[in-house]
Amino acid sequence: MTDDERRAAADMGQGQGHDNDIPVTGSANGLKDGNGQAASHAPVSSPTKEEEAGFGAALRAIYRQTVDEAIPAEMLDLLRRLD
Repeated sequence: MTDDERRAAADMGQGQGHDNDIPVTGSANGLKDGNGQAASHAPVSSPTKEEEAGFGAALRAIYRQTVDEAIPAEMLDLLRRLD
């Protein structure tokens, strides 16, 4: 699909991908979203120590749940067949 086809599809509400995706296209005036608005380039701040600790705790909890998860009987049966 060409850029012009993507723009036409976006104008008609038929964009690709997720419903909430807005395509970003290049132009002589800089990056613009599918609605012709300038794309946002707001600076991203670094997470605070408290946020980092929260992220770490969440990741450890997810990892622990994954490790503790039982292996389905069907998977164990397939593994036994490979031996």
